[in-house]
This record gives sequence, C-alpha cells and structure tokens, in this order.
Amino acid sequence: MKKIVLLLIPIVIVVLLWNQLSSSDADTSKVASYEQAKKSTQAAAATKAAKLRARIAPIDCAGAPDAAVLNDELPEVLQRILSIDCYQNGHRIQSLKGEAWLLRIEAQGPVILPFFYALKAQVVDDLAEENYTVSHDVHFTVVEHKVLGRDEGLAVFANVPDSVVLPNAKTLPVETFMEVKAINQDEVESRLYIALLSEPAKGIDQRFFRAFGFGCKPDCDYGNLFKIMQFDEITTPSTIPPHELKVGEQK
Repeated sequence: MKKIVLLLIPIVIVVLLWNQLSSSDADTSKVASYEQAKKSTQAAAATKAAKLRARIAPIDCAGAPDAAVLNDELPEVLQRILSIDCYQNGHRIQSLKGEAWLLRIEAQGPVILPFFYALKAQVVDDLAEENYTVSHDVHFTVVEHKVLGRDEGLAVFANVPDSVVLPNAKTLPVETFMEVKAINQDEVESRLYIALLSEPAKGIDQRFFRAFGFGCKPDCDYGNLFKIMQFDEITTPSTIPPHELKVGEQK
C-alpha cells in the first residue's frame, strides 16, 4: 500500500503542476486577447475620428468645376451675409468667418452642445446615406437672391410657430426680408429665408444676433430657425430658464 502511495505522489504532483501551468497559459492568453482587442478598438476609434475630422475640415474650392458658384461670384449683398465653403461631402452655404448660424444649444449634463445650420448642396433624405467623399462633384450651379417686400416677408415668417424661444418677425426691427435660392448640379432647388435686423437683438438666452431665418431643403423647416450671430456669442452657457424652453409656448 505504501509503495502505491509513493508511486501516486509524483503523479499527483505532475497533474497539479500541469493544471497550474495550463491555467497560467490560459490567463496569459486571455490577457493577450484583451490587449489585442483593446488595441483594435482604439485603432478603429482613431480611424473613425480621422474620417470625421476630414468630413468637417474645409477643402480648397479652387478645384471646383466651372459651373460651380463660388464666393467671389456672389453679389456683394450676399457676400455680407453668407459664404460658400467646400467640404468632403460637397459645397455648403453657411455663415461668414467669425459668425455662426446657430440653431440651438442643448445641455447634456456639464457639456454644452451647439447646433449649427448649413445649406448643403448634397440633398439626402437620410443622413446615414450621405456620401462624404463627393468633394466638388456636389455643388451649387445657381445662387441668387430676391428682396421681399415687408408684407411678403411677414407672410413668409408667419408660418414660424409662435414661441418664446424663436425670433418674432412682427416685433423685431427687421430691416430687410430676403429669399436666397440655390440650385445644385442635379437641378434640386433649396431656399433660405432671412430677416436682417436694423440693429442686433438679444434673445431670451442673452445672446445677440443680427439676423435670423430658416431653410427649405426643399421642404421648409419653419420651427427650426437659426440666428446669425458673432461666434463669440455662443461660447457661454445658455441662461434660458428651464420653463421657457418649451417650443410652442405662447408669447
């Protein structure tokens, strides 16, 4: 019996050592797999961030086709209001340098998220389907404007919902109502309606703006007005009381 026990002891030791080594190898393998997955995730995130930066970074408009309308071809009155800029996902009509066309600002905890407006030459029903590599292939072939009479302008802006958070064309010092029509390379027409003020006005968020408007791409988004303001105006958090943030609240 003693001999059998003595024979079994080395076997048991070998089995225990084998299990320990196997377990150690498995743990090492798990750590290696985790590190590899972590590196792959980080690499994918870095690639995605790089693509996003490329999408929002302007590109040189010099390579645009002859049919594309660029800034220096705009009438002077439009050059004082908007600019045409070129991006990987096509040309856009947007704010002048130093200004912003601000739709709204939302707070996500301590983070303040501004939303900007731009009229894109690329018209898509679903943003998920937007091609970000079209560059100059998507551009505006026509950009023209028309000054509206006061009654006509007020009639256009009468479609805007009556809300304390939206500018009111009837009560603000509107100096000029303007319609801007833009047509892209596929003959799709979009429009901007802009109300230019005789002097800057201050909204309930305590930010000053010199004009406001909405876009039609091609359907008009009356309830989503943008304000044209100095970019510095949006660097501070909104001071709108929470109970005044309800869009549609009557004045």
